[in-house]
Amino acid sequence: MFFFCDISFAMADVRRTSQKVDIDEIWKNIRFTDEEHNPYKFIHCEERNIVLMGRSRTGKSTIAKVMGDVFHFSGEKSLFSETKQIDFHKVTTSTANGRHYYFNIIDVPGFFDISIDIKTSLTNHQVKQFINKCITQNVCNIHMFAYVFNLHGGINEDDIKAMVYTRTHFKDLSANMALIITNCERCTEDQREELRDNFFKNETVVKHHLKDFFRQGIYFMGCLRQDSYEQANQQSISEEYRNVLEMRNKWILKCIETNTPFNIYHKESRCGLS
Repeated sequence: MFFFCDISFAMADVRRTSQKVDIDEIWKNIRFTDEEHNPYKFIHCEERNIVLMGRSRTGKSTIAKVMGDVFHFSGEKSLFSETKQIDFHKVTTSTANGRHYYFNIIDVPGFFDISIDIKTSLTNHQVKQFINKCITQNVCNIHMFAYVFNLHGGINEDDIKAMVYTRTHFKDLSANMALIITNCERCTEDQREELRDNFFKNETVVKHHLKDFFRQGIYFMGCLRQDSYEQANQQSISEEYRNVLEMRNKWILKCIETNTPFNIYHKESRCGLS
């Protein structure tokens, strides 16, 4: 009741100063009153749907958490914990230019472990299950697919086999596919570049032209480490934070800049396995 009175008084002030009321002035007064009395303001968010894929125990869940919170801490066990079902992480962010983004981060659990570990192919039914799950969540346009793996302890041949499998059976995803190397929170930029270069010199990687498959580029991620927190190691925490923030910013910016999504519903038949 009171804020309607405020509008009336504001309008009365305008009428006293001018016989002809300018619409811009009317709107200005209403907006001013709204700022004070309207507690429920909604904002327009642009959608970005991201699928994190790859073998289990590579840090997919950690990436989703760090995208939502740069201060996320994780120890060794939780960093490589295995997601048991498709998980949808929903977060929002805003940019300096006033635009807002709503992220659906889809964490796919060990999607390719079945085919690599027990020598069987993923079936069309399994792919269909994933597609249906996305449809029920109203997520059909995927802006970015990210193949996640870590180089902790060196190059893992199983990861390379899984990448080859992905490239062979999901060729259409290449235009929206990125590669994320995890566990890099204690690596400098030069060290991260060296990891990337050494990986793409691997004989199997070169043979199958895997670098060309990741047309959206190669990125790095990590998280603040629990042991640094427990030891109250200021230097380690500061270095990890700077590295994580830099890597996270580059990845999120890339997701925002990707405007051409891959529609998994309309292209379902082309995504099926042969």
